[in-house]
Amino acid sequence: AREGLFADLDVGFLYTPKVTGDNLWRWFKFAQPSFSFVVKNLVDADPVTNLGLVSENSGDANKLQRRIDIGSKWKLPDFWVFDPKLAWDIRNILHENWSLRKGNHLGFEMYWKMYSWWKGYWSVGLNQWAPDDFQNLTLGFGARFAWFQLDLATWQEYVGTEDIDIRSRRYMVELSLDF
Repeated sequence: AREGLFADLDVGFLYTPKVTGDNLWRWFKFAQPSFSFVVKNLVDADPVTNLGLVSENSGDANKLQRRIDIGSKWKLPDFWVFDPKLAWDIRNILHENWSLRKGNHLGFEMYWKMYSWWKGYWSVGLNQWAPDDFQNLTLGFGARFAWFQLDLATWQEYVGTEDIDIRSRRYMVELSLDF
């Protein structure tokens, strides 16, 4: 195992334009957009030291690799008890194993609220998708009733390389008491 202690810096920017009837964003009066830009591992230095916690013979860890994430979220008009949002992002640009397919993510969420103690969400998305591939469907549901919380989710991701198509589907059920 390789190990090391790193010193690094992540920087992110979030821009939410003011949508008014007399500016460039007036076309989006029914959808409130937000845009993000994040640079992770900006310093991208070698490890400061090897602590030797795993083994005295462990080698130094690899660099963390600088990565860039860009994305946007669109808050759509509320209707009835629903608060819908649409999001799209491209993650881990500059990583050595990055591809547009692995970095591309699209999602839609509908939060709902009956009362402050009874609320939840529905979600659907495409994880690591390309225009010709809609197999990595993600689905989610969450509900909170008083102190009880239920979350259900399934997602699939590519774990292989561009040449070897290996996918991993996951399922999650979480039950909790929120005090």
